[in-house]
Amino acid sequence: MVNQVAKVWVAYAAEKQQFHIELQFCDGMTIAEAIAQSGLAEHVQLPENYSFGIFGVKTKDHLQLLQAGDRVEIY
Repeated sequence: MVNQVAKVWVAYAAEKQQFHIELQFCDGMTIAEAIAQSGLAEHVQLPENYSFGIFGVKTKDHLQLLQAGDRVEIY
């Protein structure tokens, strides 16, 4: 039996590049933590007031808890 590590993803499409970053999920992880851990800000300058959501459902709560398998999308 293979022990699989739970994952989440952070997705963002910049003008010339797309990102789909895989992260190890941990209980209590929030949207803000996933975005920070993704290191995305080291590769692109995110808009000052960006929107975000999970699987196409926008949310305004950056402290919303994630579940294993979620994809955080930055709009």
